[in-house]
Amino acid sequence: MRSGANQSERNWTFRTICRVVTWTGFLLSSRKKKHRKKRLKSKSEKPKKRKTKNRLKAKHEKPKKRKKKKKQKSQDPKRLRDIQIPFEHKIPQCQVCEEKKADCYCTECKVHYCQNCEPKVHTPFSLKKHINFIYQEPYVSRKKINSNLCDKHNKELCLYCKDENELICGDCSDTCRKNNHSILGLDEYSNEISQKIKIILNKIQKAEIQSNETIQKSIELKNKFKIEIKELSNLIEKQSDLMIQKIQKSKINHLNSLLKIGIISDTKFDNIIDKNEAKQEEIKETKNQIKILTKLKKDKKTIKLIRESNEIIEKDKEERKKERKKEQQSKREIQREKEKSEEIRRLNQMEIQRLEEEKREKILEEFDPKMNLGNPIKLKNENKTAWNPFSFRYGTICGKKIYSRGKHQIKIKIDQFPKTKNVENMIGLGVVKTEIRENLI
Repeated sequence: MRSGANQSERNWTFRTICRVVTWTGFLLSSRKKKHRKKRLKSKSEKPKKRKTKNRLKAKHEKPKKRKKKKKQKSQDPKRLRDIQIPFEHKIPQCQVCEEKKADCYCTECKVHYCQNCEPKVHTPFSLKKHINFIYQEPYVSRKKINSNLCDKHNKELCLYCKDENELICGDCSDTCRKNNHSILGLDEYSNEISQKIKIILNKIQKAEIQSNETIQKSIELKNKFKIEIKELSNLIEKQSDLMIQKIQKSKINHLNSLLKIGIISDTKFDNIIDKNEAKQEEIKETKNQIKILTKLKKDKKTIKLIRESNEIIEKDKEERKKERKKEQQSKREIQREKEKSEEIRRLNQMEIQRLEEEKREKILEEFDPKMNLGNPIKLKNENKTAWNPFSFRYGTICGKKIYSRGKHQIKIKIDQFPKTKNVENMIGLGVVKTEIRENLI
């Protein structure tokens, strides 16, 4: 059952692939035909006139002299270096200097340039290969283009002749009527032209609508074909993956079955081979030992030399070890000396700091004001001034012995000057900040 289902799926995929291929070929062929028709129309020449069947007329008529056609030189763009073109629109400026008007245009470099800037754009070697179009201003006649007067009679143009396809004055209309030409007024002629223009515009609109519809249909068909192709490719990939997996599983199962059969026989054979190889190696080792012993008996002098060389090598090793120990000891001594020097430096720094602190304390003792405990901010002797007006010293139990009398003092800093007189109230408000020194006991 499974094999039948697989065959049906394969047939279905094969048919769908064939359909997609045929549709794509049909679309490509239709496009190629359209391009061929356009090329043939462009290349098609005028049909030659048939020869006259009446020979009598040909006899009476005089033979016409055939004009020799001048052979036109082939104007291949590759051979021509410069091609002159009358340019009706405004001539652009030079893109190099941006000051003068451009005289030429190179199709390969795509640059407008003047004659002065030509060496900047091209090299003498590239001028032979590049094609340059030279701009020419169109010839303008001396006559007034927008004149409403007739050239022959100098009268206003008020009529239109269909046969001659020109505007005519009243005097010219007499000659046209004699020749049975159709004459119209300017209003009638303008109405006819406007109607023709409307018809042409309607045709153009219809053609645009049809072209848009065809484009939309072609886009929809392309999208459908892309979706179908993707679906088919996905189905083919899935089926191929399933088939590959099945084949791999079958191979693995078959190999496993063969290995199970062969492992039992191989193990016995391998054991026998290993035993034989071990015996052969033992035989080889014994032979080598016998050869070495025979050589040693013959060469006793070589044995002595080997022993002496080994003794020399051992002595060298011992000497090297001693040298290494000496080097390590010297390094350790150097490190110890460095550590001692660093300790001496530290002690010197500590002594210097201590001396500086003693100097500061002596300076502070000289400027230490005697404060009134009732109002500690004011001084007893108004002539003296405090070193820092925002701080004062207050006698305490804990602190540092500064004076010889054995009094203890602590430094107190005040951020603000409140109205309270007692220091305890100031501490309660959080105004006072104590700064205890580092060297307090």
